[in-house]
Amino acid sequence: MANTHSFLLMPGAGLHAPEDRADGQVLRRLAHPDLVGTGRATELDLEGARHAIEVVDSSHPAGPKLIRMARDAGRALARRPGIGGLRLFENRLYRTHAVRAATLPRSEDPHTGIDPADLMTIGFTITDSATGKPVEGATVMVYYNQAKHQGTGAKTDAAGRAETRWLKTLPTIEQIWVMPPDPPLWWGAFAKDVAAADSFEIAIDPVDPAWRDVVRFYLPRPSFDISAGVVVAILDTGVAEEPGLTLSGGMNTVEGEPDTDWGSNGDPHGTHVAGLAGADTARIKGAAPGVTLRSYRVFGAGGAPAATFAIVKAVTAAVADGCDILNLSLGIDGTDPPLAEAIAHARDMGALVIAAGDNSYGGAVGSPAANPDCVAVSALGRTDCLPSGAQPQADVTSTRGSDPDCFLPSFSCIGSQLDLIGPGVGAISTVPGGFGQMSGSSMACPVISGLAAQILARRRDIFTAPRTRARSDALCEALEESARSMGLAPDQEGRGMPKVGMAE
Repeated sequence: MANTHSFLLMPGAGLHAPEDRADGQVLRRLAHPDLVGTGRATELDLEGARHAIEVVDSSHPAGPKLIRMARDAGRALARRPGIGGLRLFENRLYRTHAVRAATLPRSEDPHTGIDPADLMTIGFTITDSATGKPVEGATVMVYYNQAKHQGTGAKTDAAGRAETRWLKTLPTIEQIWVMPPDPPLWWGAFAKDVAAADSFEIAIDPVDPAWRDVVRFYLPRPSFDISAGVVVAILDTGVAEEPGLTLSGGMNTVEGEPDTDWGSNGDPHGTHVAGLAGADTARIKGAAPGVTLRSYRVFGAGGAPAATFAIVKAVTAAVADGCDILNLSLGIDGTDPPLAEAIAHARDMGALVIAAGDNSYGGAVGSPAANPDCVAVSALGRTDCLPSGAQPQADVTSTRGSDPDCFLPSFSCIGSQLDLIGPGVGAISTVPGGFGQMSGSSMACPVISGLAAQILARRRDIFTAPRTRARSDALCEALEESARSMGLAPDQEGRGMPKVGMAE
């Protein structure tokens, strides 16, 4: 089908329609997961017109279908509140909430229209401080006005070298950032007010898992009762089978990919998130060490973004698989009704959904975290938990908590929808092949998920309760009641950080 676009076809109300309702009967007549194969072409009456559609996937016989249809017609129908008893939504694309070069706001190139004679070339050589070997794939960012994202950047080659242009009339570089390549096995580098020069040699420190990072500061000796049977779902880029992660399977819900391929898609984000929730190694422990994890890969191979349908299908699958807590370290701007309804379904089935607030640099809380059915989490940092000159130093601000070493990072979102805050600046965790550090609300979120697992393991009255909304509400209430203020404003930290398992 030429000039097509993907959409979600939904019941007229709710995530799943009853069998005896007309919209449910229509959806059931469309392709079932075992009938889809490579796609099934059919026609559908929508608003008095016949539309050619291709049913690509289904999350439930009488629930959301992933379809392809003519782009313009689909977008016109998606703007309407109802279409013949059904609803149509665009398949939106989600991002992870870790601070990395690929996710930073785009810098403005200051050199457009500048006479080449007025420009100089600055060369950078980035090496590993322990081995002296070059670091390939690091991103060097050179700012003359970082607040407005004005500057230039380049990636290092196999020799650890990168070059960028600079105005000769600017004698001082406001900020230099060196973002480590994936997986982030180094701390990177950060410097302010540096005299411009023809070349710089910068050695970046490898991550030592023995370093007391912000997570280990607040959780120096976490322990967890694995016999309790709590299960945490990680909806992310996939989780690699690293030592110390108790994985019990999962599902890949990405369009066109095998559903059994739930491991890492090459992006270390999901493995890092999983470790923060439940790693149990001699060197690193998550918030609930050894908790059973299930991986639901919603991000496509090669770093592709996650689509609404993939996340909706993963939420539905995680609930059906008996997961107690769903971790969503991802988001978009604005709202997304299909995912909101999937999250409401999870809550109705007794599962608690915990979502990263966003890395909007003082902007709004994103979706799905802003949804009232989610526990929305922002990130916290500590100045005494960051190595000198490490790249996460760029996120340190003057917005401090009651402890002067505690700060709200520059990337944090702000909003009344925030419920809790967790450690998330320079957090060390598992990555494919070792240990690495990342920052973002993506990192704070799984720490809170792990703490929720701690509460559920201790509160057998909640764990054994019928899987209804009363169960998820009880867990949510217990989690939030355990929180203490870190001395920040409510629209920065919500109710604060849960104290369960935390150091006093």
